[in-house]
Parts: sequence; C-alpha cells; structure tokens
Amino acid sequence: MRCASCNADTPGKTAKGNGYRCSNCGHQFVAVKKRDGVSDAAIQKAIEQVSDKGKLFYRTEHVAYRLQRKLFGAGKTGRIGCLVLIALIVVGLLFVAMTAKAWQPLVAVAVFCVIGAVVWFGSRTKDYLELMKRFEAVNPPERAVPATEALIERERGREALLSGLRGAARILVCQNRHDAHFLIANDFHLQHVCPVTGPDGKAVDGFPELEKRLARPGALEIFVLHDFTPAGFGFIRRVRQLPGVVKRREPTTLVEMGFDDRHLPMLKRMLLPLARIAGSSDATVKEWKAREGAQVTALMPAVLLAAAGASLAEHAPIRSPKKEDDEGLDHESGDSE
Repeated sequence: MRCASCNADTPGKTAKGNGYRCSNCGHQFVAVKKRDGVSDAAIQKAIEQVSDKGKLFYRTEHVAYRLQRKLFGAGKTGRIGCLVLIALIVVGLLFVAMTAKAWQPLVAVAVFCVIGAVVWFGSRTKDYLELMKRFEAVNPPERAVPATEALIERERGREALLSGLRGAARILVCQNRHDAHFLIANDFHLQHVCPVTGPDGKAVDGFPELEKRLARPGALEIFVLHDFTPAGFGFIRRVRQLPGVVKRREPTTLVEMGFDDRHLPMLKRMLLPLARIAGSSDATVKEWKAREGAQVTALMPAVLLAAAGASLAEHAPIRSPKKEDDEGLDHESGDSE
C-alpha cells in the first residue's frame, strides 16, 4: 500500500497489523483495495488527473465521479459475462428440476445463485463520494474550490480585471451554486468575458447580475448550465419563464448549454440513481423514466471548462468531448491489499 504522505510502500499484511498505517511515517491509510475497490494511490492519481497536475481547482465530487467512471468501465465486461454464466446455470438447474423427482434441492440452488448474483452485482456500485470525504479528512486537498467567503475576498482584490465584464452582452447562469464557484475559481468568467452566477442570477458576492443585465438595453445571451436530472430540466424551464426574460423587448437569446438527452453518450458511464444525487427530489422524479441522472461535476474539470468555453464561442449547447484518458487509476504498485 502506497502512502499518500511520504509515498513509501507498505506490505498489505504489515499495514493491516499496524492499524492500516504507513510503516515509514505512520500516516493513516484510508482506502483498502479489497474493501473499497481502490487504494489511496489510485485516489491520488485521480486527484492528479482531475486537477490537471495541480493546475485546476476541483470539487470532491469531481474525483468521486472520476473513480466511478474508471472502475465502472474496467469491470463492466467481466460483470456481464459472469451474469450470463450464472443465468445459464440457473436455467439449466430449473430445466433439470422440472424433469427430476428431487427437484426441491435444485430449485434451492438456483434461488441461491440468483440471490448471490444480485448481492455481488450490487456490491460493485460503491459510494465513492463518501470514500472521498473520508480521504480528504485525512489528506486535506490543496486545490479544492475555495469556500464562498474566500472566493469573495479573492474577487474583491481583482477589480481591475473584473471591470471588463461590465459591458459583456452575455451571462452564464448555473443551476448549482457550487458549479458557478468552480467556474469562477478557475477564472472561466475572465477568460471568456462572461459573468457567471448561481441559480438566483446573483454573483458570488450577491450582486444581482442577471436582473441588472435584463433591465439594460441591448442584445443579451443567457447561457444555462444544469444537471441531467428532473431538477435540472425544471431549472431551465424556470429560467425561460422568468418575467424579465419573457417581457424583455430587446433581443434575448437563451442557450441551453446542457445537459439533456443529446448528451447521454458522454454521460452513460457517469449516471447515478436519482436518490444519490442532491437536489433531485423534484416532484417530476416519478415521471423520470431513466431513474438515473448525472451532475455537471460528472465531467472532468478540464473537459468541462473547454466544452463550456466552446459552447460560449459557438452560441450552442455543449458538444460531446473526445474520449477521456482513463489509464493509470488501478495499476499502481503496492495496491494488492
């Protein structure tokens, strides 16, 4: 097991006997591969990839999605093959049971196989967000998106840079405030000369950006970024129905950046049950046929920043990015325990 603090390797049995602590520096191990599906070294690798080697700010959810995306793809073929084999065994047992006198034991074995398969398959879906929270409690992140107060303080010290945003004829409204904070932390608003707000249309310091721009004369583009969930679809509908948008006489264009059915190919490995997605308790959940959804944070930070920037430039929804590189998450040395 590789230590996240000193990078030293500790044999699995030694670490287990030592309370899962590094034999070199005593640092606490958090993830055990046999139990959690990943190791501390794999998590460190995921953080390195998500932060683009420390260049970008990221959220805990970004890393959790990265782990899920990689491990879901790595084990999918094997899981499907095993399920097919189990299904054939069960069908065979049931067929024999129908023609045999002592059919009760065979039916019992078939039922046992089905229950075992369900339990095993369900155990492969792990809550990596909870694991990441435990990991960060022991290993504080260096490039986490700053808290609201820290972000406000940083922005207040850059008035000269922010002055260029005042005349911008476009604005980006995020369904989730944390997505707005992520974009602002990585200077997306400065690079693309586009104010970024939370769901209420207010800047990070509470300034009513959307309200002021709707009242201002001249053409205006409103870009909306939302989750692939019932709540996300409800949010875009509410933005379209805002009185300031409906009654505005000046040219107003509303661009739904994403995510919707068009983005399913890029989101298919990132879908989660709605029950595990915060804010998805919308009344329309019962009508949501997929019963699964994905958050904006499902995309890698670098991919999201580039895709959102291209969306602004093209005045169009986010396009599916190229396939992401998934190498290196589960090939670390010392991860056998």
